[in-house]
Amino acid sequence: ANPANPLQGIAFTLDIKNSSGGTMGAIAWGSAFLMAGAFTNPANGKRRTIGFYHDGSNWVETGRTSTDI
Repeated sequence: ANPANPLQGIAFTLDIKNSSGGTMGAIAWGSAFLMAGAFTNPANGKRRTIGFYHDGSNWVETGRTSTDI
């Protein structure tokens, strides 16, 4: 879902860790997230990060890790 009551210019980074014991399920991104492409979920026991800022209407991607951490 989209974060509620965002302020223009605010930024945040998500640290997504897969501790499921196997393949992680799909992430459902809200309609306000503008991303450079599909997000690849991390392998079991690994993590990936992705950052966004709010432009007043949407959450715009600022960067992401290209491989598992």
